[in-house]
Amino acid sequence: MATSDVLTGAVLRGIDTPAADAEGSITSGITFVFDTGRLTVANPFTLKCDSGERVDSHAIFGCRVTAAYATDTAHVIVFDGRIALSISRREEDFVRREAAVFRPVTGSMVEFR
Repeated sequence: MATSDVLTGAVLRGIDTPAADAEGSITSGITFVFDTGRLTVANPFTLKCDSGERVDSHAIFGCRVTAAYATDTAHVIVFDGRIALSISRREEDFVRREAAVFRPVTGSMVEFR
C-alpha cells in the first residue's frame, strides 16, 4: 500500500515521545497519533514549512494530511499550511528495516521502507 493511500486525509491528534536519556536526547522512535492510526518513526526526520524553516511539532496538532509521497531520500507527509514531515530513507539512517510503521485503527500494518 502506498504512503498516500494510508495517510492522506488523516488528522493529527497528538505525538507520543519516548523517554529522553540523561542528556535529554531522544534515543528511539516517536509516534504521531492520527485519527486513523499511529505512525511510529524510527529514522531521522525533519518538520519544516515550505520556506524551509523548522516548525515546532505542536504546530501540526489538528492538521490534516493533504499529500504523502516517497522520494529516493525521504517519505514526505504534507499537512495543512504546507508543513512537511520528511522521514529519511537514506541507507545510513536506517536503524531497523523500515523508516516508519503505520498501525491503522483497523486493517493491517504498513511499513515505510
